Formats: sequence, C-alpha cells, structure tokens
Amino acid sequence: MPSIPTQQTVLLDLIALIVVGYLAFRQFRERQTRVGRLWVLPALALLFSYASIQHDLFDTAWSPAIIAAGFALGLVAGVIRGALTRLTVDPSAGVIRVKGTPLSVALWLLLIGVKGIADFALVGLGKEHTLAGIATGLITATLLAFSLAAVIAARAYYYWRYSLAAVDVG
Repeated sequence: MPSIPTQQTVLLDLIALIVVGYLAFRQFRERQTRVGRLWVLPALALLFSYASIQHDLFDTAWSPAIIAAGFALGLVAGVIRGALTRLTVDPSAGVIRVKGTPLSVALWLLLIGVKGIADFALVGLGKEHTLAGIATGLITATLLAFSLAAVIAARAYYYWRYSLAAVDVG
C-alpha cells in the first residue's frame, strides 16, 4: 500500500524545487566549475528524489523493476545529453567550463513538482490506495527516477571527459 505523503514530504519537495531550481537557473549561462563540485547537484537531486520515490517504491511487486528501468533509461539519456554539451577542460587548474542546456535538471524540477502535486491531490481526494492512485504514484516515481539518472549520468560524463583530458596532459 502506498504511504501517505506527510507535510514534511511536501515541504521537502518545495525546498527541493527552490534549491535545485536556483542551481538549474545558473546552468543557462556558460560557467566554470571545479571538478569536486560536479557532484553537488546530483547529490541534492538524489536526496530529494529518494524522499519522493520511497513512497511508491514497493506499492506493487513490479514497482522496483519499473522504477529501475526508468532510472536505466535516464542514465542513457544523461550520457547523450553530456555528449551534446560543449565542454572545455583545464586539468591543471581542476576546472571545467560547461555550456549546455539544463534540460535534465528542468525535467527533474518539473517532475518533482508534478509528483508532489499528484501525491497531495490523491491524499486529498482519498484516492491514494486505489488502482489509479498507485498507478499515478508509480508513473511519477519512474519519471522522477529517469530525470534523476539523467542528471547523474551527465555529470559522470563531464567527469569522464575531464579525466581523459587530465591523462592527455599528464
């Protein structure tokens, strides 16, 4: 059975939208980032996503597999997004300049908002334990896992490109 989202969950989703929204807004321009900071956004996205996904992870016997499939597809999409991003590497300074689209982060923000609204609405209507409520939770959790994986994979791709450049210089 799905667990009911609490006020803490809704508040956590709101904080996630604000914090990650700010970080996503900064991605619209070319920026320089230290290699060690590449993992800040994925770590925050993981924290907030897990808090939203955990309510739907074991609703059915197939939920973990469906959410994992969404995550796997998101990894592929993130690598593609990373490959399409213009990236300049300065291995001696440990700096990467990235000019890309914040597509996966914007998608993640949209989906965490949709997930929070859907969970809140289903509870308000008393439909969280119905088939439609379980399906809605599973769909939004899977899409959220997809966009989370895209954020993680894009950052991993940036790090991989940085590692290749560092080896070439060294």
